[in-house]
Amino acid sequence: MSECTPGYGPASTSASAQNRWLAGTAQDGQFVIPLTARYVQDGPTVEPGSANANATITFSYQ
Repeated sequence: MSECTPGYGPASTSASAQNRWLAGTAQDGQFVIPLTARYVQDGPTVEPGSANANATITFSYQ
């Protein structure tokens, strides 16, 4: 079994940090961040089987 972990840049508080994005603003006390997931092919062929996943998200509130 191989692992494929996408990376999106270093953890940083710098406004010019790589891949940093503004999530938005709160409206009426609610704040929604639209997140999606997708499969990433990490080998030359696709084979049937389970598709389990984990995700780690780090937020920096400023």
